[in-house]
Amino acid sequence: MNIEIGAKIKQYRTLNRYSLRGLGELIGKTKTTVYRYENNELQPDLQTILELCTIFQITLYEFLEIGGRRFAKSLCEKSF
Repeated sequence: MNIEIGAKIKQYRTLNRYSLRGLGELIGKTKTTVYRYENNELQPDLQTILELCTIFQITLYEFLEIGGRRFAKSLCEKSF
């Protein structure tokens, strides 16, 4: 299963009107890193995903629900 975390990051970043640089500053990353996350060239670690959820004021479940429960389950299985 292809996990599209990048699409979710971009969706919530644009919804909350953050620039790549602005969001990067909030999570301690460069705008290039955020760009790479959004284009699935790089996968954020769990801590970064949790920081993004806090910034976007959503739960981890809401963030991972793009493909329903299977999406969250697939991410957890890949983490271990």
